[in-house]
Amino acid sequence: IVRTSAEQLHCGLIYREGAEPTRFLHLAFHHMLRDELAESPLRWAELGLDEDNKLVLATFLSRIARKEPTISYAFDADGICIDPETGDLLDAPAGKGLTCATFVAAALKAYGFDCLDFSSWPSREEDVAWQESVLALLRSHASEEHVKLVEKSVGAKRLKPDEVVGAANADADAWPVDFEVARASADEIIADLATT
Repeated sequence: IVRTSAEQLHCGLIYREGAEPTRFLHLAFHHMLRDELAESPLRWAELGLDEDNKLVLATFLSRIARKEPTISYAFDADGICIDPETGDLLDAPAGKGLTCATFVAAALKAYGFDCLDFSSWPSREEDVAWQESVLALLRSHASEEHVKLVEKSVGAKRLKPDEVVGAANADADAWPVDFEVARASADEIIADLATT
């Protein structure tokens, strides 16, 4: 997880395959999946998986990175799937896409781990303001058609970066976690970030 501004957090998945350097796989924005060396100022929380599953997940994340899927940025992730065998992004419905947070959730889900119960997330007025600010940026990065379709999903429930990190940090035996558990863990993460 990384703070990109006073108001904005960003997240992805940190992994290492074998003796290779540690990598940071994240959806930076529209059609911008990045697989970079994991360097400061990243802060991380451990996934709630056991070591064997973390090793297998690292191989899967490396597979996704090598495929370099073109992932659209959008607020509604319904129908977005990553093929667990190949790491390919399966055909996505028009106007659908991922954010950095829903990319993390989708990658874990593709591997077979559903870390959160998104049906328990509330609709929040603050999320509409965030979505509208992102739409302004999206207009200069995406097709007019995509932007028009994404506009229709303004008001969709939002999974924040700190919330997916909070959910994924819970012991996998407790997955999927609900909003209250993820938000409580996210608040601890925010407090920890404020001390550094």
